[in-house]
Amino acid sequence: MFRQILIHPEETKFQQIIWRDNSAKPLQLYKLLTVTYGTTCAPFLSIRVLQQLADDEASKYPIGSEILKRDLYVDDIISGADDINKAKEIQLELQKILTSGGFKLRKWFSNSPELLYDLLSEDCEISFNFDGNSDSSIKALGLFWNPHCDNFFFKITLPIRSSHTKRTLLSDAAKLFDPLGWLAPTIILAKIYFQRLWCAGIGWDDPLPLPLKDDWENYRKSLQALEKIKIPRWLGTFTSSFGEVHGFSDASNSAYSAVLYYRCIKDDNISINLITAKTKVAPIKQVSLPRLELCAAVLLAKLFKKFMTAIESQSLNIKPYFWTDSKVVLAWIHALPIRWKTFVANRVTEVQEMTNISDWYHVRSEDNPADCASRGVQPYDLQNLALWWHGPKWLSLPFSKWPNQQVSDCQTELEKKANANSLSANVTPTFDLLLKYSSLNKLLRVTSYIKRLFNFKMRNTFEEYLNPNEIQNSFSCLIRLSQSQYFAYEIKDLKSDKQISNKSKISNLYPFIDDEGILRVGGRLCFAEIDQYAKHPIILSNRCNLAKLIVSDAHIKTIHGGPQLMMSYIRNKFWILNLRNLTKLKFHDCTLCHRFNHKRSTQLMGSLPKVRVNETRPFRHTGVDYAALVHSTSVFQKEDHQKRIKVSFVCLFAWLQKRFTLSLCQTCLQKDF
Repeated sequence: MFRQILIHPEETKFQQIIWRDNSAKPLQLYKLLTVTYGTTCAPFLSIRVLQQLADDEASKYPIGSEILKRDLYVDDIISGADDINKAKEIQLELQKILTSGGFKLRKWFSNSPELLYDLLSEDCEISFNFDGNSDSSIKALGLFWNPHCDNFFFKITLPIRSSHTKRTLLSDAAKLFDPLGWLAPTIILAKIYFQRLWCAGIGWDDPLPLPLKDDWENYRKSLQALEKIKIPRWLGTFTSSFGEVHGFSDASNSAYSAVLYYRCIKDDNISINLITAKTKVAPIKQVSLPRLELCAAVLLAKLFKKFMTAIESQSLNIKPYFWTDSKVVLAWIHALPIRWKTFVANRVTEVQEMTNISDWYHVRSEDNPADCASRGVQPYDLQNLALWWHGPKWLSLPFSKWPNQQVSDCQTELEKKANANSLSANVTPTFDLLLKYSSLNKLLRVTSYIKRLFNFKMRNTFEEYLNPNEIQNSFSCLIRLSQSQYFAYEIKDLKSDKQISNKSKISNLYPFIDDEGILRVGGRLCFAEIDQYAKHPIILSNRCNLAKLIVSDAHIKTIHGGPQLMMSYIRNKFWILNLRNLTKLKFHDCTLCHRFNHKRSTQLMGSLPKVRVNETRPFRHTGVDYAALVHSTSVFQKEDHQKRIKVSFVCLFAWLQKRFTLSLCQTCLQKDF
């Protein structure tokens, strides 16, 4: 298929190979003109070409076009029809569509010999003998199919091993190819066994302990019994018939499972056949059994949704039924998810989104076929397990004879969402002066006027203007207010002569409280002849709005200085935690700084001339530059005053920038030079 698809001529340069028949011949370069198998894009290109071919021929061959787009699996087409005439029509249209694109259909096989009579023998997969040779079998997408009996079956080929490790165990388990889960009750035993190895902490190449080794060898030998199982391909479906899909879910402490059955009703005949199944091992972390049953219900809902997506192109009249033997799960599904805890609520929501809650019913555990897959069945017992292959016996009876599906009330209090206790209180909002103003100067002046108003001693000597002492006292008051809010535990410990906790952010600053009650940085500069603020800076939290106002004020006073300049200015008086980030944030938020520090766009210079970038002999191409006139006197004739000009010759080749200068007199300039 791949070699029948041509590549665009401009793209063939990406598929080149170097080849020669023998070492004596020169190397030759070949371009691959068709899609090459093994490249990443090859599967997509081939399938996309076939889809486009189906679209182009849809008007001529509508049925074949639909089959080609729906039933194509890479390079295999697996399809069918209800009657032989419809199948022949599909066969003919598929041949015409693909032949028009240069593709030839080969390896035909069918369960009806009439479809193969008109084909050449070399176009068939094998030579079928429909007179009684039931051993003729082929592979259909990895599954073995006997067209004579129209059954699927399995071939178990496990290598002989002298020792078993976790690596060889995984290799043996991977050889049990069962994409539809027909052997789920047996394969789940291998999954559970592999989980036991993980819990035991056994390495990949370590030999298995004797008890585990014996269990695996017994299980491995019994797998040959699976070759006796025959699974009918046809489920009994007709486009004109009415069918029901019955899904069962179940869980145990080891695993949980889901299984689907198709119940076909044609006239008075009722047939039940297994469609597909899915199993999962229970998590190592202990989970309650009702929760595992709910996980199985979610698995069943997803499996049903996947099944409906696969058959959405077929006009089948299907009624779904979902069965579980857990009354707790049914109570959860039939209630609003908001009533339950998060684990249950999320999974109930999934189930309700993918299925209708009115389609869920209760079934007894002994009638639940999903119980076989959740607990496991030995290979030699699976063939004769009618409950697994055809569901419970009452499913083949009319609806009136089914068991009672009513669910009585059950206890679900354990998964109810706890009622939250709430307490309401009237809180009077406090007036926070630090958050009201965006300017430090305005904040200090407003605070000073407020202190004047409440200072009764100064009412008789009220002055019109604020003095520096008032502003400084207001600043100290605001600092104490901020420190009492963000360093309350540290101040309490210091006042009680206790050591500050090591978890405190300022423990490495060795803080102390000065005479004004302000928290300052300690240190070894007590006797230094420098300012008091420089020796012991005031500690402030970076979350405090006062610290942000101080940074904003420093930015203005340093004439819109950068982060480093602001830090140097502030550190002379304050020690603000995480000051660097505060200064960077202020610098980047300043509109004026952003405007003047913005990187201006520059125009890209033009390309260099050809003579500047191509290698050539020196001074093959030169540039001439004249300097200003220079008055000079001859060495031999001092009275000879002449005007001379300076000329520079530059080699234009960028890698040979050689220069030399000539001095030419005015007389030379007047001549043809």
